[in-house]
Amino acid sequence: MKKQLKINTASQTCDRRVFVRRKPVVNGQWSMVKCSSKGFTLVEMMVSVGIFTIILFLSTSALLSIVSTDRKSRAVRIAMDNLNLALEDMTRKIKTGSMYYCGSADTGGVADCATPSYAFSFTAQDGVSRISYQRAVGDSLGSVVLGTDCGPSFAAGQGCIMRSDGATFMLATSPEVDIKGLRFLVTGSALCGTGIPCVSAPPTTDAIQPVVVILINGAFMTGLGQSAGTSEFRIQSTVTQRAYDN
Repeated sequence: MKKQLKINTASQTCDRRVFVRRKPVVNGQWSMVKCSSKGFTLVEMMVSVGIFTIILFLSTSALLSIVSTDRKSRAVRIAMDNLNLALEDMTRKIKTGSMYYCGSADTGGVADCATPSYAFSFTAQDGVSRISYQRAVGDSLGSVVLGTDCGPSFAAGQGCIMRSDGATFMLATSPEVDIKGLRFLVTGSALCGTGIPCVSAPPTTDAIQPVVVILINGAFMTGLGQSAGTSEFRIQSTVTQRAYDN
């Protein structure tokens, strides 16, 4: 006796106790296949959603880390370009200048220093203007004109390099650079016998070409008062007066 097939045409579902005939393509025989109405359980659904959430969280964290690293890399590159420009401008002006004075009490003359000083002055290439360099510290309240504060763009305690072409001080570095130390060491500017040893020349003669050693150390910044990890730097540059000193 053949089994009676019961198919629910209204809901398009089949009872698990009922068999459906399927005709294979190969041998053309009828086969019996069981239909099942079983699906995902609540536990299986929760596990699937949990795994998807973990993968999404890890992917988002990796993306944010890449974006943060790229942002810091660009900030450091901009700060490096600014520092290189400031140092290049400083060395060019010093090289073409004369009458080097090491110290803060500039009198318009010349002076060497046995120990590095935080301030340095010299006469510009035109032979008239007096240029000074020194380090200042920001407190977000002072005035740039006074030469004692970096201005409101700098965080409290952040250092900068300032340049004066006379009575007015101006910034030589941007807020992306924190200048923690600036020192100048001058030799050969004063006459032989006035603070420097006389090797083979008699006293009161100028036998040594003026040389300035610039020492800078600091850190690159990613924002106002935010240090870019361990991106610190130390720079030493030596500048010799281009004009022959006689």
